Amino acid sequence: MMLLLASLYIAIVIYMQLKLHANIPRTEASEPVKSTPATTPERLDASSEKSLTHAPPDHAADATQSVTQPLPTSRSAAALRGTANRSFVIHDDQFLLDGSPHQIRSGDLHYFRIPPAYWQDRMRRMKSLGLNSITTYVPWNFHEEVEGIFNFDGKASLSKFVETAQQKGFLVILRPGPYICAEWEMGGLPAWLLVKPGIRLRTYEANYIAAVDKFWGT
Repeated sequence: MMLLLASLYIAIVIYMQLKLHANIPRTEASEPVKSTPATTPERLDASSEKSLTHAPPDHAADATQSVTQPLPTSRSAAALRGTANRSFVIHDDQFLLDGSPHQIRSGDLHYFRIPPAYWQDRMRRMKSLGLNSITTYVPWNFHEEVEGIFNFDGKASLSKFVETAQQKGFLVILRPGPYICAEWEMGGLPAWLLVKPGIRLRTYEANYIAAVDKFWGT
């Protein structure tokens, strides 16, 4: 019975395809077919594509912007520079940024893995992809390699990274840990924690929490 039904179904499908094919108007063999170039979105020509691929970091993003416009963002870079009267809330199952609906399109950019000289270049590339937010971790052991000695300068300048992102029109989603995982040594926890007597990492043990509070308080 199942075999009969399957054969009947196949026959119906073939019949419908033949009927559809018969109704399609055909072009006479003696009349050449004229092709009309289809309207396609603007694309890179050879010179633009070459410049995009091989240009130095300072110019590659400019070549991208000439042919690929990022998705519209709810706030421009100029608007993001001010901090007065800013708001970010959830209302009616959507995000509202300064009172207007906002969709987060975020990508990870870890300042501790990229030399500061390349931060702006990487941000321009993210902007060309239509992203409007940057997510980054804060690895504790990157800023406090030795207990009590904190470093937030140079390549460890978190504030400079955030300011640069703001100037480029990005929101920053900060993930301060203390444990970040992120394929980073000890998940960002400093090695000097291991020599503290009785400490239990990633718990509410007093010595561990005291060290976390001190780091977060910097």
